[in-house]
Amino acid sequence: MHTHCYERMDLYYDDPDEIGYKTGVTTVIDARTTGALDIGTFYADTRLKKTRVYAMINIAKQGIKTQNELADLNNIDIHMIDQAITKYPDFVIGFKVRMSASVIGDNGIVPLEIAKSIQTQFQKPLMVHIGSNPPLLVDILTRLETGDIVTHIFNGKENGILNHLGRVRKEVWDAHNRGVIFDIGHGRESFSFDVARKRSKNVCCAIRLAVIFTIITVSKGLFIA
Repeated sequence: MHTHCYERMDLYYDDPDEIGYKTGVTTVIDARTTGALDIGTFYADTRLKKTRVYAMINIAKQGIKTQNELADLNNIDIHMIDQAITKYPDFVIGFKVRMSASVIGDNGIVPLEIAKSIQTQFQKPLMVHIGSNPPLLVDILTRLETGDIVTHIFNGKENGILNHLGRVRKEVWDAHNRGVIFDIGHGRESFSFDVARKRSKNVCCAIRLAVIFTIITVSKGLFIA
């Protein structure tokens, strides 16, 4: 459910068929590679593929052409998002917002608040990328609701799911208990085997989180870089 398969993108990309039907996977979801500016071209490209492709559109209109797409909030154009959903209602199945320091600049929690308002307006799922702070993970999770998706949960960053004792943070369990979905989104710099293997005497650990939280998702964060 988490790939980057818009081949015209330079930063993160892959061929849907190479990671799709050729590996036995019939359907993939592109997670925020494209925004409203390129969604039409992306849709047209996917019509030529054997693998079924859906998109979670980046709330930034240019997608991930750079690493800091949400440092300028003018990159969020709700009217363009509306047009994309209206034109491709069966292709655009949700939204993606990247909430890490390198992406949002000085905008703090504001991009997530905008993303939540977009989700409320259009009633489609929201996926949230977590990484380095700010914002703090607790400030992200407390704003999420049943059905919202958090991805890159096994990243090895200080702002991750484990506290300084190596235990899963209380706010993570609280979010899980109210129905927030946790997604591995393996990727490259967004996955740590140390976090995934971490154990404590009380078994309150990330590997337990993997069993409980991610059983409903199959996710790799695939791309060529």
